[in-house]
Amino acid sequence: MKRGFAVALVLLAASALARGQDFPTKPVRLVVPFPPGGPLDISGRLIGKELQDRWGQPVIVENKPGSTIGPEYTVKSPADGYTLMIISSTPLVTLPHLQKVPYDVLKDLVGVTQTTLLTYALGSRPPSRSPAASTMRAPATARGSISMSSC
Repeated sequence: MKRGFAVALVLLAASALARGQDFPTKPVRLVVPFPPGGPLDISGRLIGKELQDRWGQPVIVENKPGSTIGPEYTVKSPADGYTLMIISSTPLVTLPHLQKVPYDVLKDLVGVTQTTLLTYALGSRPPSRSPAASTMRAPATARGSISMSSC
């Protein structure tokens, strides 16, 4: 019983010390490894604004487009939590299999959270006479449901 109480006391003291550390105490950089104006840039700016409002510190969105430039920039930054990166899976999952990259995804980066969920769609000009569109539309129509939209 005494041992359990001692362990609980140590854990309580450790949590009090951890809670006393403020973050962030300086501006945070949010790296977007794509050009301005794209989906990740927009998501990054929205997330950066929300984090800035919550933290009371500037969150500076930095676009670093071009294959491995953004991830490499992030990996070479100090490991202090003040450089974050919003990224799609391509530079992390696909690119290392296609070319040599200056980072090891599993050793140099750590995931924090999933920020967005993207849905892709197939589009065609109406009326579509494309064999591909007809081939894909037939099974959905046979099921009795198909989701469609127009822009």
